[in-house]
Amino acid sequence: MAKKTEKTAEAVIVKSKLTPVNSEKAFFLSHGGVYMFKVPAKMSKQSIAKAVAEEFKVKPVNVTVSVRKGKMARGSKGAKRFPIQIQRPDVRFAYVRLAAGETLPFFDEQKAEAKDAAKANKDLEKAEKKGKK
Repeated sequence: MAKKTEKTAEAVIVKSKLTPVNSEKAFFLSHGGVYMFKVPAKMSKQSIAKAVAEEFKVKPVNVTVSVRKGKMARGSKGAKRFPIQIQRPDVRFAYVRLAAGETLPFFDEQKAEAKDAAKANKDLEKAEKKGKK
C-alpha cells in the first residue's frame, strides 16, 4: 500500500514540473500542433502524455523525447583565480503532438500578432502599388 502512495505523490510532483518552452523553435512547432516542454530526466513518454492530458485537458497523440547534453563551462575560484570546469546539467525536452483541432494557450497572442502584422504588410504593399500607378 505504501508504494501506491509514493507513486501518486511522485505523479503530483512530476506533473507540476512540466515547463512549456517559450522559444522561436517552439513557436514554429506550435503552428503544426506540436508543443515543446522541459521535463524531468526520468519521466517516461506515457507519464508525460498523461500529465499533459490532465493539466491542459487535451488529447496528446504522440510524444517524442530528446536530451540536450549539458555543456562544459569554465570559471575561476578563489583569491588566486584557480581555474575550474563545470559540467552543466543535461536538459530533457518532450515534443507533444495534439489531436487535430486542439491547441494550448501558450502562443495564441503571438499568433494573433503575427497575423495582424502580415495583414498590415499586405495592406502597405497594396497602398504602395496604388501610389506608384
